[in-house]
Amino acid sequence: MDALPPMLTSPGPAARVSRRVRGLARARRRRAALNRVRDRSERLLPAAPALCGGFALAYFLDPANGRGRRKLAVQRVGGVVRRGARRGERATRHVTSEAAGAAHRMTHPQWAQSPPPDDITLARKVETVIFRPAGAPKGTVNVNAVDGVVYLRGTARTLDEISELESKVCAIPGVRRVENLLHLPHTPVPADHGGARSG
Repeated sequence: MDALPPMLTSPGPAARVSRRVRGLARARRRRAALNRVRDRSERLLPAAPALCGGFALAYFLDPANGRGRRKLAVQRVGGVVRRGARRGERATRHVTSEAAGAAHRMTHPQWAQSPPPDDITLARKVETVIFRPAGAPKGTVNVNAVDGVVYLRGTARTLDEISELESKVCAIPGVRRVENLLHLPHTPVPADHGGARSG
């Protein structure tokens, strides 16, 4: 049987109009569904805080797991608070140390005091001052002096300890400058551009 002419197989005007009407009806239904969802969302939006509060209460007051969840939440909040307090204490100690060093330098200028006679004596005096407190990093910090410049090498436990040691050395009479080459454990050693000799 021969193929029908294209004129007879192509859809007629009525079929095209029917498809267009069906497409418009589908689009109208989709728009109506989207409008319904938007209207529901707008109605629920003012109640969102109450819903969140209800979910939180249900989460923490659950008879089976609520106790453990409450305990974990308290621990996490406490940890955040403690970390913030420790950071604040460290910052306060650093600022206090800097202020004390500056006040000491102002009230006891180095030119008004007799400096140590040589670099070896100066290095020993620095060691006496910075290693005097209990718990000082005596075994991990090396001190030497060259022409009144004090070099600190080795490792310290914290950045605050590095700053505190430098402030203490700056306040010692006879110290012209401090080259602080201290670093934290497992971190790179700062470059030494001073070429200091071991004291």
